[in-house]
Amino acid sequence: MQPEARAPSRSSGVRKAWRRLGVPSSTSALVAWIYAPFGFLVALTLDRVIFGGSPWAWLGIAGLGQLVILVALPSLGWLLHRFASIRFWSLGTFFIFLLATGARGLVMDLTVTELAVSSTVDWTHWLVSDVITQTGFLLVIAYRVSVRKEHANRMRMLEGERRELARLDLGLSQKLIELDDRLAIQMGLTVEPRLRDIDSELHSVAAGGDPQHLIMSLQNFVDDDIRPMSRYLSEPVKLPPITAIPAAKGEVERTSLPPTVVFSKMIWPIPAAVIVGLFTFGQIEWLATLLTAVIYTPLLGVIIWLMLQTARRFAGERQIRLWWGVLLTIVFNAAVVTIGAGIVVALGSPTPPSALVRSLIGGALMGVLSGLATVTSIHEIRGEEILRRHIEALSAAINVSKQRLWVVRRRLGYALHGSLQAALYVAAMRLSDHRIPNDEVVRSIRADIGAAVSKIKSGATESSDVLQACHDLASIWEGTCVVTWEVTPEATEALSASPTASECAIEVVVEAVQNSIRHGKAAEVCVSITLTGDKLTVNVLDNGTSKTGVAGLGSRMMDELCVHWARVPLGSGTQLSAELMVG
Repeated sequence: MQPEARAPSRSSGVRKAWRRLGVPSSTSALVAWIYAPFGFLVALTLDRVIFGGSPWAWLGIAGLGQLVILVALPSLGWLLHRFASIRFWSLGTFFIFLLATGARGLVMDLTVTELAVSSTVDWTHWLVSDVITQTGFLLVIAYRVSVRKEHANRMRMLEGERRELARLDLGLSQKLIELDDRLAIQMGLTVEPRLRDIDSELHSVAAGGDPQHLIMSLQNFVDDDIRPMSRYLSEPVKLPPITAIPAAKGEVERTSLPPTVVFSKMIWPIPAAVIVGLFTFGQIEWLATLLTAVIYTPLLGVIIWLMLQTARRFAGERQIRLWWGVLLTIVFNAAVVTIGAGIVVALGSPTPPSALVRSLIGGALMGVLSGLATVTSIHEIRGEEILRRHIEALSAAINVSKQRLWVVRRRLGYALHGSLQAALYVAAMRLSDHRIPNDEVVRSIRADIGAAVSKIKSGATESSDVLQACHDLASIWEGTCVVTWEVTPEATEALSASPTASECAIEVVVEAVQNSIRHGKAAEVCVSITLTGDKLTVNVLDNGTSKTGVAGLGSRMMDELCVHWARVPLGSGTQLSAELMVG
């Protein structure tokens, strides 16, 4: 029994987020461009209110600040990832954000002074308040970009795996066709003409001719044609390289959004509290002092977090129409942020002009951000799920094709090496035993050879009954080992519907039981076959000794037939577990 999977702890989530901060995408130009609207928004609202000046002047000032961020992040990030150890990347990225926002503040402050927009140089605002606010924005953006980059990498890997599996599936199908074509050509060019010659010679022998030439023809036929074909069929399947197989046609279906969503997943307490707090920090610091901002901003964040967290718990797992959920998230966040701002103002926080209107707009923007981010996240997850389903389906199809290929080769090999070769040997022996064969002997030889050829062409084989095979094994080894078996009704039904899976299961059971008795000297062997989904699980448990050796034909057969298999030594025996596809 496998241990239950544990839910990831909050501390592990924090560590994972910290590691994500160090990936190269966190300091990419993309982060700088996504940050641009936030930088311009703060400059045109808060900074312009503090220092005065026209909107056009502040567009230019903000543009210079954005240029600093756009140059600093990729260049400093390149230096970090080129020369620093990987364990310092996360901390280094954080310091890069501090340096970049500090440089942005210096450039903007010097530009404000140079343009005489303001005669006041507020170093506290630019190097403390502004750095804290802008660094916070960059951290949030970098985290989201790294998550998106990680998703893109996963999708690229999954798509590559899907394409390789699709080509492998196509390669196996081509191998089955090639096998049929090669056998048909071999039958048409060599086997059937030789058989017609033999049949003609049989007529001559029946008419009183010398059988010695026919006996030599039969032996040469076996040595020159039948045995080489049998060896070919007994060789392991060699597929062409993936690059040599043309890409399979057909694309994965487009990802669609679900009609409903769990509303609580659209409520983001911590990001809302952090982002609103960052916007508010600079305003309170401008109206009062840095200490006042340090006191009231965390208080506002805690209030917003508590209200959103309470609402999230209350919502639970309730489903809501997707786009109604986005709209409700916008309205709800706007109300929560406005109420939180009102509470902080009532507790004595400095109040900027039209504070409640700004809070209402800011909360609505936060709702838009969380709602659309949730939709994006759902879209990403569903895209990965679709690709994984395709990969699972292709893997199943490939395993079924491998089983069919193995069964076809085994049947043909048995028919050639067994039925036809035996018929030819028997014919030679009968001809040797009769100096002058009579019509009855010739008719019997002709009938045996014709039956063997028909078996090759039709691919006929004996019915594959797993229960009968288990019974036969128990009979064969009676007195040496006690063989018991249990096949669930679901597995019996699946085996009856899939002759290929039934034949493969018999081969696995026979191989495992014989190994347990011959090599492990087991006195008791228990076989169980169950069905889970579209997979058969074969378990063979014995009380013999466990021995490891060089992988042979049995291991090769198990590799070809099974999705995966394992032989595990136990305290008092060995257990072999194997999974087979039902196709």
